[in-house]
Amino acid sequence: MKLTTVVKELSVPVIGALFILCLLQPFDIDKIEEGRILFIFCETALSLLSILFSYLILKYVLQMDFKEKSPAAYRHKECIILYLINIPILSAMLLLFNSWYQGHPIEWGALKFYMLSVTCISAVLYIGSFLRIRNQVLKDELDDIKAINALLEERQQKWEREAEEDVLQPASTEKCTFTGQYNNATLEVQPEDIVYVESMANYADICYLENGELHHKTLRLTLKVIKETLEGHDFLVQCHRAFLVNLNFVVSLSKESTGYTLHIFGTEKNIPVSRSNTPLIKEKLQK
Repeated sequence: MKLTTVVKELSVPVIGALFILCLLQPFDIDKIEEGRILFIFCETALSLLSILFSYLILKYVLQMDFKEKSPAAYRHKECIILYLINIPILSAMLLLFNSWYQGHPIEWGALKFYMLSVTCISAVLYIGSFLRIRNQVLKDELDDIKAINALLEERQQKWEREAEEDVLQPASTEKCTFTGQYNNATLEVQPEDIVYVESMANYADICYLENGELHHKTLRLTLKVIKETLEGHDFLVQCHRAFLVNLNFVVSLSKESTGYTLHIFGTEKNIPVSRSNTPLIKEKLQK
């Protein structure tokens, strides 16, 4: 893991702690007449030490680590556990330091008050971490979409140049035959010409290219049977429980509120990508 990633993750609670200590002055800071600024910086230093110690426990004891490409839910979970570890550690450190600094005997009964205060502050700081992680995830997703769409555009331009120069690779002559379970309706088509397949209950709508035009054929077939028939053709991928798509016809990828969407060449059909299939689709589109 990069050092910069650790610094980013740990800087939020430390800077936030300094801001809250200066603004709200909890833990009887407002009662200190002399050396108040020094006292605040000392408590901030304690916050830094406690969060570093908590991070070491998180990494080496719980075997968790902050990674920029980890799923958002996992990163949120890491932050919550980090704060939960840090609360008792920091509370005890602040109690001991405050008692020593102000010359008071240690009152362990006050530990509950310190833990409650640190918990409230940690809850506020976690909101900042939550928003930062969410924004980072959105930025990463946007960068991925830009990179993928740039590759798709480059591929399209390459094919257009090859078409003009008449150097396109000929498609295979192998055809797949699909036979419906009703009236024995059949369809023979080259796998390269299949644009997408949409499952509709026990039926499947096969969209394919023939003589440069899009056609549709509805057969009483399950998507599972069609996948088995097309096995071995890596460009045909299931992107959703109801869709099988030919990645060679994908012209762009977009992010909607409900998830990713594939835009298909020659049709206004927008094909959804399920969350479980998103990593596979991204990986194949980037190749």
